[in-house]
Amino acid sequence: MEWCRQLGLAKNVFTSNHVKVPHLTNGAGLEILDFGKCHHFDNNTITTAIATITGHELDINITATITKYLRVLRNGKSKRGPVREAYRAEIFSIPTLPLSANNNTKEKKLTQTYQILSEQVPAITKQERLQHLKENNKQLKRKLDRRDIKISNYTEQNIRLKKIEKDLQKEKRKVLYFEKLLLQKKKMFVKETCRIRQLQQSLQKCNIQLRSTEINMQALRSRNDKLENENRVINEQLKNIQLECEQNSISNDYLQDLVNDVAEINVYDKVENVYCNELVQCAINLTNLKVATKNVTPVIREVGSLCGQKFNSLPSRTTVDNFIDRKISIGHKQIAKKLAPSKHTTLYTDDTRKYGHTYESYIITDDKKNSYLIGLREMLNKSGACTLGTLKTILGDISHHCKTLMERKEFGVGFQLLSNIKNTMSDRASTEKHFNELLQDYRNTILPNIVDNYDNLTEDEQTICGQMNNFFCGLHLLVGIADVTEASIKSF
Repeated sequence: MEWCRQLGLAKNVFTSNHVKVPHLTNGAGLEILDFGKCHHFDNNTITTAIATITGHELDINITATITKYLRVLRNGKSKRGPVREAYRAEIFSIPTLPLSANNNTKEKKLTQTYQILSEQVPAITKQERLQHLKENNKQLKRKLDRRDIKISNYTEQNIRLKKIEKDLQKEKRKVLYFEKLLLQKKKMFVKETCRIRQLQQSLQKCNIQLRSTEINMQALRSRNDKLENENRVINEQLKNIQLECEQNSISNDYLQDLVNDVAEINVYDKVENVYCNELVQCAINLTNLKVATKNVTPVIREVGSLCGQKFNSLPSRTTVDNFIDRKISIGHKQIAKKLAPSKHTTLYTDDTRKYGHTYESYIITDDKKNSYLIGLREMLNKSGACTLGTLKTILGDISHHCKTLMERKEFGVGFQLLSNIKNTMSDRASTEKHFNELLQDYRNTILPNIVDNYDNLTEDEQTICGQMNNFFCGLHLLVGIADVTEASIKSF
């Protein structure tokens, strides 16, 4: 009884205590009919209950109502899904009797009620009869009002239908308009297709011309290549001839000097105020042979006199010292070229004292066990912080001398060398151990700026990347054991 519950009707509509509704839906009427048939009610009882619910007790057409419900039931069985639900939600209009028949039935019922009242209450007064008739008139007025409401609803539906018809006409006009536009677009499409065909034909002609020009260009290129090869051969021949001329001129000058017996050698350019590279290299090689800087110039002069040659100018001791300073920058560039590509290097550190001064040496070895001295510097004290500061200074000097090697990077060569250090080697002094800790911390601070995609690495990968191995020398212990052993053997 779902449709009846939607209208507020009780489960048993055949009782006297029921709610009156202005209209029934097809679904609610079918539910009432099925309920009556299941409880073995006849058609008159079912239609009387429907008339009582809707207020059509006096004018309902019983035969037409039953026939219409059977037609609704038959039509509902042929529908499925949402269509069926919409059909059952439609309003069921109850068939009524014609007006004359309705009046006759009303008169008959009124006379019956009057006879019943006269039989039951013979002494009833006229005033009471009049009041009873007034109540019947009120009920009839109510029914007329309901019928007027239905008529107004039908008029509203007619107005809606008219609006729908107008909308349909507008839509038809739109359809005609769009059809006209479609015809115009089709004509434009045909014109554009013709134009495209013409353009394609012209494009084919252009492609043919382009192919012919490409063939001509290839021929010209091949001819140009031949001419370029011939020009190269000619240029090479000219270069060879120029070299021969230069060599001949040099040999001619040399022979002319021999003829003129000129013993002076030009090692100094007065215009640019510089010495030649051969003299600078000779001075550096002499210092490598343990020749003091103050004796370099006299040695070169004596060797020249031994060969019977003189020099146009020789450097002073200060100039020779400047030549020796270049050895540091040259050594730094060599360290950068050799150690920067090496990823696993070992740092050796050790300090010593001489004449009250403290000196620290720094040596780095690569994976092939090649040793490179990166610095020997004087320090204020032997602390780990001072050792780390001296190392930073040495690495900064290396970065300063090797700027050209790191043009495309944001960091210096010194930081690259520091990031490549994976091991340390020193004695067991507490200062060296503290230096290892400070070096580890400082290295971890610069790794994000050197290692590519350091922030994208996991914590374990970052830990492995920053890990360093610390090794300690046991030579002092062995020397001490040897001294004690030697003394004990001598006493024995």
